[in-house]
Amino acid sequence: MNMESLSEQQRVQVVEMAQSGLEMVLHLMLYQSGLYPKSGYMKTKYGGAHCWVHRMPDVVSYIGETLQTAVPALLSSSQNTTTTNHPTTLSLIFLDVPSDKGGDEPILSFPPNNGRTNNDDDIAVPQEEYAFQLSSMLTDHSEPSGSNTNNTPKTKEEVDQMLLQLEKKMRDLMIRILGLSIPPKRMWSPRAYFKITLTLSSPNDATTNATINNDAGLESLDQSLQDGTWLPSEPPPPPIQVDNESQSIEEQPRKMVRPLTSMRVPSCGFRVQLLSFVPPRENNH
Repeated sequence: MNMESLSEQQRVQVVEMAQSGLEMVLHLMLYQSGLYPKSGYMKTKYGGAHCWVHRMPDVVSYIGETLQTAVPALLSSSQNTTTTNHPTTLSLIFLDVPSDKGGDEPILSFPPNNGRTNNDDDIAVPQEEYAFQLSSMLTDHSEPSGSNTNNTPKTKEEVDQMLLQLEKKMRDLMIRILGLSIPPKRMWSPRAYFKITLTLSSPNDATTNATINNDAGLESLDQSLQDGTWLPSEPPPPPIQVDNESQSIEEQPRKMVRPLTSMRVPSCGFRVQLLSFVPPRENNH
């Protein structure tokens, strides 16, 4: 189903459903991170599934306000992405300040930071990053033959079915996240914090992750997910000329990416990949 075929009111309904689902997903990942005490969360339900949301108004408003801007961009990107485009990416990043730069110093408020303007951005080090990338499904074999896939206006019944499926998929995504083997709980410093970033797609952006934008790339990620393998997020540096001899630059530690889970929403025409980015380990010698 093409989002362009929806009326303005129908698009608003889809955006609101996607926003509420992603909001619950981000709260759940924040809960699992151990960044804040468990007492700071309250238990609720989404689509019949139990989840946890943070109680602090600053945290709640930051996540909600960010998604108000991010979700329409994500949905729009999923409909316009081609095999050469880099998909719009929503990232949840956990950062911490090293102890030698004051990370162990106490703070005066709770939570320590909520993703807004932060004076520690220049010295904080990313510890974990989870990225949601939406790619349009170029070929959807799950739709029955003769289904309405053009720009014909959708009926209320069709849109209601879309919303039900989207809610179910978001619920399934939360359940999958609960069962993920994500990195073990860290000992966060008092100045640890999180932030949400949105990287917009670019029509002419040639990226090293371009393979995830087409069906073949998605199948590759799915297989990697099943195998539990790790994939480099960028290729080795190119050779350079030194004294008329071709030599390779000494490889620097590179951030690694692991596909965690994915979901398909055929009625909305997009597919979600949840990726975990792990920063390179520092040399302790």
